[in-house]
Amino acid sequence: MIVIKENTRRFATVLLIACLWLVGGCSAYDSRYAYQPRPNVTAIQFGDDPDSPPLRMLSSIIGVRRPTKEANNRSFVEAAILFDNTSKQTIAFDPATAALFTGNAQRFPDPDQTGQSIRVEPEQTARVTLIFPFPETEHPKAFELNGLNLRWAVEHEGRSYYLSATFDRIAPPAYRHDNYYVGYPRPYDYYFYHRHFRH
Repeated sequence: MIVIKENTRRFATVLLIACLWLVGGCSAYDSRYAYQPRPNVTAIQFGDDPDSPPLRMLSSIIGVRRPTKEANNRSFVEAAILFDNTSKQTIAFDPATAALFTGNAQRFPDPDQTGQSIRVEPEQTARVTLIFPFPETEHPKAFELNGLNLRWAVEHEGRSYYLSATFDRIAPPAYRHDNYYVGYPRPYDYYFYHRHFRH
């Protein structure tokens, strides 16, 4: 029997550790695009014993990276999955099985990662970063990015198990400039809207 569970409130210790490695450099990411939960926890329990330790996967949308010359001036969504194998089973993950969808079911191009599957032994962990580029003719402004769905598969004893995690966009914090302006990024523009306050 295979039981797949999703829980975003448990495993507090693991979540705290995960948050440390999920935080990226501020300057590289577009601050208008932040997502929760961070991370999302999905668990697979192998066998018939409900008390047996599960395979846990902590996934997160790291952010939308700004275009750079190194990335051919393209933006992309960076996601990460931490495989925390507390189960007694060896599992494999092939990055080619990963896919990312927008809230209106628009699929991103396949992630840049290629190569062999990653094996995670019992009591081991493995972190995988997934880079989903925007199409060459598109950019974040043209996408419905209020929700994202990350999908992937793991393999155990020749059988594939397909999983997914859904993330909701959260409003970026307000910011101040010289005590005169309070600004809020617009949802779909590349420019900031400023409210002017007199003192």
